[in-house]
Amino acid sequence: MLDEVESMKITTIVDNNTLSRDLQSTWGLSILVSVTVKDKLFNILMDTSGSVPTFFHNIDKLGINLQNIDAIFISHRHGDHCGALPQVLQSIAKPVMVYVPSFRFFDTDYLQKLGGIQVATDKATVLFPGGMSTGDVGRGLSEHALIVNVKNKGLMIITGCSHPGVVEIIRKASELSEVSRVYGIMGGFHISGSEAKRVANYLKEIAVKMVSPAHCTDKEAKEIIKQKLEKEYISNGSGLVITI
Repeated sequence: MLDEVESMKITTIVDNNTLSRDLQSTWGLSILVSVTVKDKLFNILMDTSGSVPTFFHNIDKLGINLQNIDAIFISHRHGDHCGALPQVLQSIAKPVMVYVPSFRFFDTDYLQKLGGIQVATDKATVLFPGGMSTGDVGRGLSEHALIVNVKNKGLMIITGCSHPGVVEIIRKASELSEVSRVYGIMGGFHISGSEAKRVANYLKEIAVKMVSPAHCTDKEAKEIIKQKLEKEYISNGSGLVITI
């Protein structure tokens, strides 16, 4: 069974929408995941978005210091999720782990020159006590999701675009972590109306306590999920902060 983290804080740095006039929005996604593990703070940056100006504007407004980043998790190779990675690595200016779902589409030598120690997590991999990658669950397009097991809560799953399918990712996360209780899921769902009904019904069935679709989840899909899980639904956007 996957170990537990004591607490977890999730900050949406970049999304298609913004929750604050001070923050910018653009097509893309970047999320900061901060967990407390045995009284130590571990910060993992999930995706960087594709917009360098938007990313750096928002981290400045949010007071996020990239020197505190311990690892970078790239969900998949699309530019709106990893386009700003070179500039982020240059700004961190120290060796940092970069977890990718496959080496096939990432220039390892180039990223290493920028300070990124690249690791392919094509198989399920524990990244820190209480946190792991699903490994590559994509069908054609390599993609992995981040799983965190929060003490007394259950699994919190962070997705990039969910190209393999939201339900499929959740099932895989439970299977790999050996934790059946799913607290919540957040990130890009990449679904439209018809698929949203199936996802919403499944989330209701497994009794999630929090759901926050972002980025590539279309408006109709968000509304369907919100209607089905009104109490559990949290609107996402640049500036969202959730503490678990």
